Amino acid sequence: MQHVEDQIRDVVCGMWVSPVSYPLEFRGMHFAFCSEECRERFQDNPGLFIGNPGEPAAKHSDEAWRKSRRIHLGKPLDQHQAEQVINRLNGLMSVTARRPKTDVLEVDYDLMQITARQIEGALEAAGVDLGGGWGERLKRSFVHLLEETESASREVEPMGGSAHSGHRHH
Repeated sequence: MQHVEDQIRDVVCGMWVSPVSYPLEFRGMHFAFCSEECRERFQDNPGLFIGNPGEPAAKHSDEAWRKSRRIHLGKPLDQHQAEQVINRLNGLMSVTARRPKTDVLEVDYDLMQITARQIEGALEAAGVDLGGGWGERLKRSFVHLLEETESASREVEPMGGSAHSGHRHH
């Protein structure tokens, strides 16, 4: 592994960065990131990037972390609105969006590349009225809970953690 003096590797994208670039202390470890986006991806799903003791992080395995979500909107979108929203989503890294019904969006994405929170932000920034309450329904859905559970099962135990550090919670 190549080492760049006075720099550390961003655990999300692998870039070498200054230790003070978007810094974060997590479970007694210091991390730095190339961008706020990489820092957010790590904060939302740290276990995917740092793994469990004795196990590789999901990032370094062959596991697929593709997610498919259906977002039920508060009202149907017309053709222009749908194109605007879908183009914004498809412009995000690893995201594929489509509209099977006028009031539903289907979004496929790679959890290693983007989080549900970042997708929600892009939807809000699209500037299209998606109908009342769509965001709250999505936020209350199992999406975040499922991702957090999957991610937490891969997190590193704190130094001096329990004797069951290899145990996974399902």
